[in-house]
Amino acid sequence: MKRNKGIKIKRNHKNLYRKRKSTGRKVAEVILLIVIVGGLVFLGYSVAPTVINFLNRQAAESQVESEPVWTPPVSVPSESTPETTPKPESSQPPESSEPESPKESILYAPDGTLDSASTLKKYLDSVKGSCTKVVFTLKNEKGELTYKSSVKAASDINDINKGTLTLKQIADACKAANIIPAAAISTLLDSTAPHWLDNMSYYASAGWMWLDDYADRGGKPWANPMADITSEYLSSLTAEIAKAGFKDIMLQNTMYPAFRAYDYNLLPSNVRASDRSDRLAEVAAACAKSASGAQSYIEIDAADLLSAAVTDYDASAEIIQSIAKAGGCKLIVNIDASLFGQSIEISSGKKLTVDKNAAKAIKQLTAEIDKLTGENGTAVRLSGKLTDTAAAVKAAEDAGCTLVIAG
Repeated sequence: MKRNKGIKIKRNHKNLYRKRKSTGRKVAEVILLIVIVGGLVFLGYSVAPTVINFLNRQAAESQVESEPVWTPPVSVPSESTPETTPKPESSQPPESSEPESPKESILYAPDGTLDSASTLKKYLDSVKGSCTKVVFTLKNEKGELTYKSSVKAASDINDINKGTLTLKQIADACKAANIIPAAAISTLLDSTAPHWLDNMSYYASAGWMWLDDYADRGGKPWANPMADITSEYLSSLTAEIAKAGFKDIMLQNTMYPAFRAYDYNLLPSNVRASDRSDRLAEVAAACAKSASGAQSYIEIDAADLLSAAVTDYDASAEIIQSIAKAGGCKLIVNIDASLFGQSIEISSGKKLTVDKNAAKAIKQLTAEIDKLTGENGTAVRLSGKLTDTAAAVKAAEDAGCTLVIAG
């Protein structure tokens, strides 16, 4: 039997989907693509800004209408909140925006400064800018008030109330010159008030007023610290002075007279009592108490203080024995230039030879004064004829003095 032959299949191995394109067609497709891309770019640059602006306006309007006012969130501590480690404190001190206060510079006004408004202004103009504070003597060693006082006990007594300017006028003139006013008053060394104010003076047992010498030799009375009228009168003055704006009050001559042996036979026994220094401190304390708003200073003389251990009469330094009872008061020691180059007996068999050079003498004296006051840097007043006041003041400041007054 004849076998039929199968049908022969012809296979083509070419991919039907990858027909070769003609060159013309390729060029046409490229041109078309360029045209489409160019059109899209043009459309984008032309339409996009308008669309973006529109969308921005819509968003802004929506925010204005619906967005609530922002308030700071309240921090509520929770257990899940991790603790933060505090930043270490800086060792550098915080910077202060306030300027440093100028160093205090204090002068004593010379006698006659308060004679009139013009003399006061002339003096203040001469020291303006060179000091921060001026001390005016408002009650001198005669007991005369160098200002016009309103204190009842003295206002009508012309021999006492000698001044022409009121405290307000003096304070206002100082304020205009940018200067702080301070005051000095002689407390117990007063030869005028005892003649006018009853029972202020020392009286002999026989009833007559005691004088510190024979009348024909210029003897004068003193204010007695044991008389109530003395503290009352002086306190009324310091109250008036402080109220007027005087920031410091120097209490000078708070001491007893130099009684002689026969004086003790004439006067009551309390003038030689062992606690008589307490009466001095009580007068100073009364003055300080009434001088509210002002700092009171008890002024003592350096020579009196340094020689107190070997002299019978301690003068202004006697109050040191009861200084603890002079509440509200600080000490200020007056170093007079006349001490420079002198020799002072400071204890039995020991003398202090003060240097002639002012700066060296001030350093030397302040060191000795600190030993006696028990203070590290006593307040001092530099008085007398100083050849170079600025150098003297600097020497006292360098010695550690807490307050220095020149004049």
